[in-house]
Amino acid sequence: MISTDTLILKRDNDNKKEIKMLELQLQHGEDDKVEYAALERLVGIYHDLVETKLLTSEEYAKSENKKVKDIKQDIEKAI
Repeated sequence: MISTDTLILKRDNDNKKEIKMLELQLQHGEDDKVEYAALERLVGIYHDLVETKLLTSEEYAKSENKKVKDIKQDIEKAI
């Protein structure tokens, strides 16, 4: 039997930032990182940090367990 935990979040404009940060932590911030294509990651960075300004570089870096300077370099690559 597989044991799982479930979290249900209300999807509205008030929760967009929290949902995105949780998603990033689950995909990038854990020891067992999920494979994530480099291009898809840069598209996500561009969308979340440049286009919609949903997150700051600092928030994104914290969620991915990375340095801010690395995220800023990724933004330059994405542009």
